[in-house]
Amino acid sequence: MSKNIILIGAGGLGKEVFHWFSRDEKFTENIKGFLDKSDPDFSKCKIKANFLGNEDTYEFNDDDYVVITIADVKVRSKIYSKLKNKVQFINLIHSKAIISENVMMGTGNIICPNCIISNNVSMGNNNFININASICHESIIRNNVILSPYSLVNGQCIIDDDVFIGSHATVFQNSRIGKESSIEANTLVKGDIKKNLYVCGVPGRILPKK
Repeated sequence: MSKNIILIGAGGLGKEVFHWFSRDEKFTENIKGFLDKSDPDFSKCKIKANFLGNEDTYEFNDDDYVVITIADVKVRSKIYSKLKNKVQFINLIHSKAIISENVMMGTGNIICPNCIISNNVSMGNNNFININASICHESIIRNNVILSPYSLVNGQCIIDDDVFIGSHATVFQNSRIGKESSIEANTLVKGDIKKNLYVCGVPGRILPKK
């Protein structure tokens, strides 16, 4: 029996997730609809989806499962903390993703088309791995991490909680990105980055956080 999936966040990212998974021939779950703070206009993007209200007023059923489709790390973390003991989170893994059999994964994660997650990777909860992102062998992805399109985390890295990694950014092998840090698009990162820092450039430089 298929599960009812609710997407929290009806912005651009949520609409992309809806398109990718609703068109995945091997995806057998039912996307029940969206929760958001305001009623989205789906007509502009030709989405046939239900708007269910917001996460504060919606009455979740026992057969509802949720994922968070919001690109803001802080907002994602806040919603997850509020709901984790009230509703069931689920992993959405697109059939076009390549994931090794020995990957350990928590819940509430979204793995988008053409992602690669390699041997012995460990992943926590509420992470968003966007299209064509790659995580290499023995890396650890903690919780509420966003990997943007085409980003690369090389082997034996640690990405701590609430980290954002921009498009086409590369994290070199054996590096660590500290909690709440942001890595700008097209940046090369090597070594340890302390918590709550903003890194940009080639090679990556620490700049005042935006």
